[in-house]
Amino acid sequence: MPPTIKPWGTLEILPSVTENGETHVLRIRAGEACSRHYHDDKRNLFHVISGRLIVVQWLGKVQNRSVLDVGETVVVESGIDHQFITDDKPAVVLEQYWVTDIHRRVVY
Repeated sequence: MPPTIKPWGTLEILPSVTENGETHVLRIRAGEACSRHYHDDKRNLFHVISGRLIVVQWLGKVQNRSVLDVGETVVVESGIDHQFITDDKPAVVLEQYWVTDIHRRVVY
């Protein structure tokens, strides 16, 4: 599957080994940001492969900024407003989503 073009760069979905999540490669241009958003039932992990990523989380009225360099990771819990931002250099980031609650109705 070809990468998806986003306002801030590209998103490539990697093959998944589980039905409970997805893994993406984000290629984010210098000086770009995604929109502030949240996920109802998914955790979101960011791991920096190259460059630097700033992840902002809004916890009520408190803004928490994590500045991530190569090899560093942050997890954003479901329901938390967040946004990622690059500085003056592009970044390559591994992003993982996984659902925090699954409701199955399977009869064996």
